[in-house]
Parts: sequence; structure tokens; C-alpha cells
Amino acid sequence: MKTPHHSTEVLTIEEAAAVLRISRGAAYAQARRWRETGGREGIPCLQLGRTLRVPIGALQEMLEHPESASVPNLARHLETA
Repeated sequence: MKTPHHSTEVLTIEEAAAVLRISRGAAYAQARRWRETGGREGIPCLQLGRTLRVPIGALQEMLEHPESASVPNLARHLETA
């Protein structure tokens, strides 16, 4: 799956699941985990009404630097999405 490179673009939870090679259910669970832990764990996501979206920049940063994938480091991607 080819993803755009602009950091303000977003993926659906299903698209993020495909990138991460996990199930749709696991991706939703990890998105809930992100929201429940204030961004300490899980898949970074934005809630827009009843819709969840994953900023591509935050997901890429999480994959490239898993040791620093926390709120302070990923928040900048969420703010610009």
C-alpha cells in the first residue's frame, strides 16, 4: 500500500491496520488504548466526531522511533493533522 508523504494526511484505522499488518479489531483496540492512556501506548489517532483517523506522520514516527513514540514526540503530528 502506497501512503502519501505529507505529514498532515491521515489514514483510516483499517488503512493503518494494513500498514501495521494487524487485524482491524487489533487496530481499533490499539487506537482505544492510545486514547485511554493519553498517548503513552497504542496507535496515535485523532477523533473527529465518531470517526478515528491516524496521522501518517505520527504513524511513521512511531514505526521509525518506537522508543520515543509518546505524547510529546507524536503530539506535533496530531496538532497539524
